[in-house]
Amino acid sequence: MHELSIAESLIDVARQHLPPAAQPRTITVHAGPLRAIEPDAMEWAWRAATEKTEFASTKLDLVELPWRLHCLTCRRDWDADHMNAACACGSTNARPIGGDELQLMSMDVAEAQTTENLK
Repeated sequence: MHELSIAESLIDVARQHLPPAAQPRTITVHAGPLRAIEPDAMEWAWRAATEKTEFASTKLDLVELPWRLHCLTCRRDWDADHMNAACACGSTNARPIGGDELQLMSMDVAEAQTTENLK
């Protein structure tokens, strides 16, 4: 299951951007269809990887991106549910554009409560 290694990598990247003493709440990730991430497996992997870390209560918001295709007949680009979708021109001669994206898009955090914050 490659979702566990993806979850571990996301934690590493998020740690690099986590402000000191902040508590992460939600991490939003965009994943292209070539990543073949199974949402339920990713949720399980996220919980397993974050257990006993500062990310233990953090929600993972996984956004699965659609296929982006380019028609070799009419040169149109469009989004599709599957990579074998026909173009509006009727052609099935299309190729995928990208699709292997895996990007940590945002991280919602709560600042730690200190005596300075309470003043």
